[in-house]
Order: sequence, then C-alpha cells, then structure tokens
Amino acid sequence: MHMLVKARFIPLEGPWIEVEHDTNNVISTQISQSKKFPVTQLIKALHGFEKGRSRVEGPVGEARHRKLAEPLLDPDTGEVLLEKGTILTDRVLAGLSEEQRGFTAKVEAPLSNNDDMVWALADTFTYRRLTEREIERLNNEKTDEEAKQAIRKKELLAGNIVSTRPLDDVVVGGKVLVKAMEIITEGQAEAIEAEAEIQALEVLNTGPSIESTLAADKTNNTKEAILDIFKRMRPGEAAAEDAAQGLLYNYFFDRRRYDLGRVGRKFMNSRLGLSVDPDIRNLTSDDLAAAVRAMRPYLDREAEHDDIDDLRNKRVRSVGELLASQLRLGFVRMEKVARERMTSGDQENLMPSIVLSVKPISASIKSFFSGNQLSTFMDQTNPLSELTNKRRLSSLGPGGLQKNSAKLEVRDVHRSHYGRICPIETPEGPNIGLISQLTTYAEVDEFGFIRTPYRKVVEGRVTDEVVFLTAQEDFFLRIAPADTKLDDTGHIVEEKIVVRCPGGDKKFGGASYPTVARETVDLMDVSPVQIVSVATSLIPFLENDDANRALMGANMQRQAVPCIRSDAPIVGTGHEIRAATDSGASILAAKAGIVTGVTATEIRVQPDGSNDEDVYPLLHMFPSNKS
Repeated sequence: MHMLVKARFIPLEGPWIEVEHDTNNVISTQISQSKKFPVTQLIKALHGFEKGRSRVEGPVGEARHRKLAEPLLDPDTGEVLLEKGTILTDRVLAGLSEEQRGFTAKVEAPLSNNDDMVWALADTFTYRRLTEREIERLNNEKTDEEAKQAIRKKELLAGNIVSTRPLDDVVVGGKVLVKAMEIITEGQAEAIEAEAEIQALEVLNTGPSIESTLAADKTNNTKEAILDIFKRMRPGEAAAEDAAQGLLYNYFFDRRRYDLGRVGRKFMNSRLGLSVDPDIRNLTSDDLAAAVRAMRPYLDREAEHDDIDDLRNKRVRSVGELLASQLRLGFVRMEKVARERMTSGDQENLMPSIVLSVKPISASIKSFFSGNQLSTFMDQTNPLSELTNKRRLSSLGPGGLQKNSAKLEVRDVHRSHYGRICPIETPEGPNIGLISQLTTYAEVDEFGFIRTPYRKVVEGRVTDEVVFLTAQEDFFLRIAPADTKLDDTGHIVEEKIVVRCPGGDKKFGGASYPTVARETVDLMDVSPVQIVSVATSLIPFLENDDANRALMGANMQRQAVPCIRSDAPIVGTGHEIRAATDSGASILAAKAGIVTGVTATEIRVQPDGSNDEDVYPLLHMFPSNKS
C-alpha cells in the first residue's frame, strides 16, 4: 500500500499552504485551494526572493558549510579510529581484504541558509575508503550486539552512490566521469568504485520522491518558478515578472497579509528542527525544505502519524488575542475611511479630526463583546461557579468546531490532557467534551500552550524544584505519581516503580507505563488532584466514584445557591478554603481581631492590640454583568 503524507502550514494571518506526497511519488504544494504544483517551484521562488536575485545559483556555490561530527576514538589510546557515524558493512566486520576498495559513509547535518534548492532537500554523505589499519582495528574491536545489528542493516559500496548527486565533478585521469549535481548511474558507480585514485566522494542523497518532484518541475530558475506560480494563481492575466513578484510578495512577505505569528515561528522551529530568527514571521524556503525532509520518516513508515487531538498540536487563544484580531479589522476599516476622506475632501481645510474616525474601532469592540459566539455573562451563582467560569476552555467559536458535526475523537479524553484538562468536568448534552476545564494547577504560557507542574527528580531523590512543562516538553520523560513513597530525605523508597511516559518509553518497546529503576525517574507529580479541576477536587472520595456521577456532582456544585448562614462541610477535601479565597468572592481580614460592626455595605474589624478599625467595603446590590 502506498503511503500518502500531507503537511499543512497554518499561519496567524494569510493563506494556508498544503504540502502533499501523491501516488506518483511527487511532492506537490497548494496555496489556498488553488492548483497543485511541485513543491520545488515554491522553494525556488521563495529562495530567490529572499536572496534578492533573479535565479538560484548552482550547483552549490561556496556556501557548503560541512558540519563535521566528532571522530570515533580508540577507547585505549584515544587515537582517531574512524569518523563518527561511519557505517560498517558485514564485509568490514568479517575483515575481507577486498573491502579496501569500498567506501564508508557518514551522514552530515542538513544545511540551513542553503545555497541550492536540491541541497536544501537532500542529506549530505561523505564516502571514503578504509585503510588496512582501520579494518584491522574494526575487526578486533568488540562492539555492542545491538549496534552490530543496526550497522548490518546498512549497505555500502557502489549501491550507496547510485542515484545520488556528487557535489563536485568526479575526475578520473583528467577526464570528467560524472559532472557535479548529475545523477550517478549504476555503471558510473561501479567505475568510481574500481578507481583507486578516488579516495573520497561527497554526494547529495535526494531520495526517489525528490527526484520525482524535480522531474515534474519544468522550471529551471527563480524567475520561471515565480512566473509559473503567477499563471496558476491568476490564469486569466498576462504573466509579467513585476506582477508575479508583486503577487508573491503580497502572499508571503507582506506582514499585514501573511504572518506566522510568534507562536507559529516558535512551533515551526521546534517541530522542524530549525533555528530561524523569531522575528522572521514569513514562510521561508528553509521551512518548506525542512517540511519535505520531515516527511521522509512517515513515507518510510519509521514514524507514527501525528495526532491532531494531542495538546502538543493545540493551543489556547485567550480573550486578548481574539480581541486583538477583531481590533485589527477595525483599524483596517479606519484606514480605508481615512484614505477616502483624504482623496475626496477639501484639501486645504483637512484636519486630523475630520480624516480619522474612531467609530470602526469602537464598533468592532462593541460587536466583539455583544455579538461574539463566546461572549457570555459571568456565572456568579456561587464563588465556585465564578472561579470555574474564568478557567473554562471552549473548542467552539470563530475558527473552532461545530457542536453538531464534532466527532467523538475530538470530545474524548486524551493522554496529553493529564494535569492540563480535567477528564471529569464538562457539560452534559451536545457540548460534552467541547467545553472543558483547566485542572487545579494548570496554567497557560505566553504562547497559549497549557503547562502543568512537576517536581524534579535527581538520582532517585525528589527535589523541591517545581517546573511547569507543556505536552511537548514532557513527552518522552518518565513521571512518577504524586503518591510515590518517599523517605525523610526525599529519596524514593521502592527500587522499581511504575512511571508514566506520554510518548512511550523506547527502552521498553514504547510502553506508556513502564516499570523502571528509581534512579532513571525524571519528574514527579506535585499533587493527586493535579489531574482534575477545582470543582472535581472538592468531591470527597472521588476515586471511588463512577465518572458519570462525579461529572454530575462537579456540575451541580456550581449551581448551589449560597446559604444566608454559611457553614463548613462535615466532610471536605481541604480545597474549599483555597477555592473560596482564590475566586476573589471572599474577603479576608488583613489582621486578626474582633468584628465590631457588620452592615450590608461594610464590615468593621478592630485588630488585636489596636484602637483603630479596619473597614472592608462590600459590593452590595452591585451588578458586575452590566450590559
């Protein structure tokens, strides 16, 4: 079965871009549901536009920053044995003398700031011959059995350089055998292997999908690529170079029309392994090239498909961010009105008050708070309902899901929700799973990703250092439960404990809950109520409840009307006082003392050892939800 892989770039503002691998082994791209074209065209166009030149210079130029890895040292003498990453074959391990005619391979790091479109999409390999001394050392050296098995899966010799592209001309006896950047055929590979004078060879390994894409790409340089994209995006218009460059600028380089945002650039850098400056918020050729490289493990079935419901791929858009987006539309309207008035009005008597109108701004703010789908009155039935209302998350609203069409997978509890989104508290009915709650200790970081706290564990000892981590950051870490037994010094008592590893522990076959030695534990939960919301944490003996009954209990607590004479519960969990005080509804006395007077508008307290009185004003008959 043929594997189809798709990548999608979703900016804060601007068109969506899809990069897709099809059944013909061609990687194509699509801008805002337009016609598809090979991804190499868009890479050429963006790359040439970034560099401010008319064509992509080749084959590779002078910018070949070959990033060498550390050498492999002899454990006894410290002498350089081989370059790190050298791949060994069965014949090397067997010590056959004819192996001297072969090549060894070393994978280089892919480039950023590439000087060539093919280079950007390829991996760099350095092939060189082994010396007799190296072969002898390798045969005598005892290697780990696991490493041997991994090594033997690789193949070398002529088969390695077939279908690759040499970085420089391959010259034998003054005659060019293969030109730079041309594909090496089987016959040429055998001829290169037989030539003793070729001691090393640097090649680009593009892979079959890149070669198919290059074959489908009929453009030769940036100018042709930009013109071809213009023809596809504007089929009825004459393709002039200036118009084509203007279209590309408007699509990807005008900050007002295309903006990845701070979040988009950060997420793209971490996901694709890039180090692009955070201030560069437009799409670059490096981004596209890295996306194509990132598709390889999926095509080779070496990576599992991405989970769209994982919190690593989701973020919270706060009220401020949504309002800023609405304000942006107001400013655009204001600019349009100002331009019209400046061109049509009396030029001599123009005043700023005449040209500028703040009505579009005030109208956009008013429409946001009065007509937005997520705009609602604050729930103030009791202090708990107020606190819960402020910590609510919704998947509905503009750009979100529809409750009539949302599938079960979106509503379900996910493993990444642990410590971030409550698995219990959610409305019953059509909104179930679409409206949820932050957990007791969860917080939202500056980029909108939900973080949960953990205590650091060092060499089996739980420290007092608390770190807040996102779902991306704790994915491969080993996390012990909060009720793990500790001794007086903070060391874990049990030698082996069951831990949680969200991404699956590779040493235990990808197990999510492996049993590991205490010295290998990375983190520990801060509290047993870390996984549930504030309302759920107020239910005594929650662990013995059925999930449906706990859900009803959490929801009904928010509907309880406060008594005139409030009293402490007979059975509590200890979280009641924090819920009451943190909600802001309860007033706490700054100093201990005697209450001397209580009215509907204030409470008077005389602190111990003082003749003065502290006055605490009350909000009596005060509507907080004024419309």
